[in-house]
Amino acid sequence: MLSLLDLPAGRYSGVMDGILPNTTAPLLLIVTPESHEMVLLLGLEGWAPARASMVNQDGSLVESPTFRSNGFILKLNGELSSSGITGTFTDMITGQTGVWTAKKAL
Repeated sequence: MLSLLDLPAGRYSGVMDGILPNTTAPLLLIVTPESHEMVLLLGLEGWAPARASMVNQDGSLVESPTFRSNGFILKLNGELSSSGITGTFTDMITGQTGVWTAKKAL
Protein backbone atom coordinates (compact mmCIF):
# COMPACT_ATOMS: atom_id res chain seq x y z
CA MET A 1 0.00 0.00 0.00
CA LEU A 2 1.12 3.54 -0.77
CA SER A 3 0.42 6.53 1.44
CA LEU A 4 -1.64 9.48 0.32
CA LEU A 5 1.54 11.47 -0.30
CA ASP A 6 2.74 8.85 -2.81
CA LEU A 7 -0.20 9.42 -5.15
CA PRO A 8 0.76 9.93 -8.79
CA ALA A 9 -0.20 13.25 -10.36
CA GLY A 10 -3.81 13.40 -11.47
CA ARG A 11 -7.42 13.85 -10.47
CA TYR A 12 -9.17 11.50 -8.08
CA SER A 13 -12.95 11.51 -7.69
CA GLY A 14 -15.03 9.96 -4.95
CA VAL A 15 -17.07 10.75 -1.85
CA MET A 16 -16.57 12.00 1.70
CA ASP A 17 -18.93 10.62 4.36
CA GLY A 18 -19.58 12.58 7.55
CA ILE A 19 -18.30 16.02 6.61
CA LEU A 20 -21.69 17.26 7.85
CA PRO A 21 -24.15 15.16 9.87
CA ASN A 22 -25.83 12.52 7.70
CA THR A 23 -24.12 13.91 4.59
CA THR A 24 -22.15 12.26 1.81
CA ALA A 25 -20.43 14.83 -0.40
CA PRO A 26 -18.82 14.22 -3.78
CA LEU A 27 -15.13 15.08 -3.81
CA LEU A 28 -12.36 15.77 -6.29
CA LEU A 29 -8.73 15.61 -5.20
CA ILE A 30 -6.15 17.07 -7.57
CA VAL A 31 -2.57 15.97 -6.95
CA THR A 32 0.29 18.00 -8.42
CA PRO A 33 3.58 16.64 -7.07
CA GLU A 34 5.64 19.06 -9.19
CA SER A 35 4.18 21.96 -7.21
CA HIS A 36 4.12 19.93 -3.95
CA GLU A 37 0.42 20.45 -3.35
CA MET A 38 -3.03 18.92 -3.42
CA VAL A 39 -6.35 20.64 -4.04
CA LEU A 40 -9.59 19.40 -2.47
CA LEU A 41 -12.98 20.27 -3.94
CA LEU A 42 -16.16 19.13 -2.19
CA GLY A 43 -19.66 19.17 -3.62
CA LEU A 44 -21.07 21.26 -0.80
CA GLU A 45 -22.82 24.57 -1.34
CA GLY A 46 -20.36 27.41 -0.82
CA TRP A 47 -17.27 25.17 -0.51
CA ALA A 48 -14.17 26.99 -1.76
CA PRO A 49 -11.36 24.86 -3.22
CA ALA A 50 -8.76 24.15 -0.54
CA ARG A 51 -5.02 23.69 -1.12
CA ALA A 52 -2.64 21.69 1.04
CA SER A 53 1.12 21.60 0.84
CA MET A 54 2.77 18.19 0.67
CA VAL A 55 5.98 19.49 2.28
CA ASN A 56 6.81 21.23 5.53
CA GLN A 57 8.79 24.48 5.62
CA ASP A 58 11.96 22.46 6.28
CA GLY A 59 11.38 20.46 3.07
CA SER A 60 10.26 17.23 4.73
CA LEU A 61 7.00 15.55 3.69
CA VAL A 62 3.93 16.28 5.78
CA GLU A 63 2.40 13.30 7.56
CA SER A 64 -1.16 14.18 6.55
CA PRO A 65 -2.22 17.01 4.23
CA THR A 66 -4.38 19.64 5.95
CA PHE A 67 -7.02 21.55 3.99
CA ARG A 68 -8.59 24.82 5.23
CA SER A 69 -11.86 26.07 3.78
CA ASN A 70 -15.19 27.52 4.88
CA GLY A 71 -14.54 27.14 8.59
CA PHE A 72 -13.23 23.57 8.29
CA ILE A 73 -9.67 22.40 8.88
CA LEU A 74 -9.58 18.87 7.50
CA LYS A 75 -6.63 16.54 8.02
CA LEU A 76 -6.71 13.66 5.53
CA ASN A 77 -5.14 10.25 5.79
CA GLY A 78 -5.37 7.60 3.12
CA GLU A 79 -3.83 4.65 1.40
CA LEU A 80 -3.72 3.68 -2.25
CA SER A 81 -4.60 0.11 -3.20
CA SER A 82 -5.53 -1.63 -6.42
CA SER A 83 -9.19 -0.67 -5.86
CA GLY A 84 -8.51 3.05 -5.29
CA ILE A 85 -7.93 5.25 -2.27
CA THR A 86 -9.53 4.73 1.11
CA GLY A 87 -8.99 7.05 4.01
CA THR A 88 -10.21 8.94 7.00
CA PHE A 89 -10.44 12.62 7.83
CA THR A 90 -10.57 14.66 11.01
CA ASP A 91 -12.01 18.16 11.34
CA MET A 92 -9.32 19.75 13.52
CA ILE A 93 -11.82 22.31 14.88
CA THR A 94 -14.64 20.02 16.00
CA GLY A 95 -12.83 16.70 16.26
CA GLN A 96 -15.46 15.13 14.00
CA THR A 97 -14.17 12.23 11.91
CA GLY A 98 -15.33 10.48 8.80
CA VAL A 99 -14.25 8.40 5.84
CA TRP A 100 -13.56 9.08 2.19
CA THR A 101 -12.90 7.02 -0.92
CA ALA A 102 -11.73 7.94 -4.40
CA LYS A 103 -10.49 6.50 -7.68
CA LYS A 104 -8.32 8.01 -10.37
CA ALA A 105 -10.54 10.00 -12.74
CA LEU A 106 -10.12 9.32 -16.44
